[in-house]
Order: sequence, then C-alpha cells, then structure tokens
Amino acid sequence: MVIFGEAIALEKKADYEKWIKEFGAKPLTKELIEVFKEKHKFLEFGFYFAHRGFDEYLKAYKRGIKLQLYLGEGHQITCI
Repeated sequence: MVIFGEAIALEKKADYEKWIKEFGAKPLTKELIEVFKEKHKFLEFGFYFAHRGFDEYLKAYKRGIKLQLYLGEGHQITCI
C-alpha cells in the first residue's frame, strides 16, 4: 500500500486455515499441482490455497479422462 509516496506493509494476514475449515475444503498442496504437465499460471503462482474435490479430478486425470475445471475466476481451464 502506498500513502503519500511511502510504501507501508499491511499487518493483517488472511486466516487460510479458518477458511479451509469453515468451507469444508482441503489445502491445495504443491504435490497435487505437480501432477499436471501444463499448469495454469494461477496454480503455478499459488493464487489458490484450498480445494473441494480436486483430488477427484486428479483420479480422473490419471485414468486418462479429459477434464475441464471451473475455478470461479470467470474462465475455465480446458484439458489440463
């Protein structure tokens, strides 16, 4: 954040563990993401911290089934 030409750090951090528990999600680990040969840039940069059902997509991917993910960001990843 910049105020009057001085950069200051914001002290408040998100409580990701609370959100994961509240929404019934699981942490999105690097091991889950590394399964894909080609990754969307948001996955590579760590924009996502949790998932619900991503492990089910991975099972289908490992069986060779083509898939499409909707990430809630207004676009889709096709045939990862």
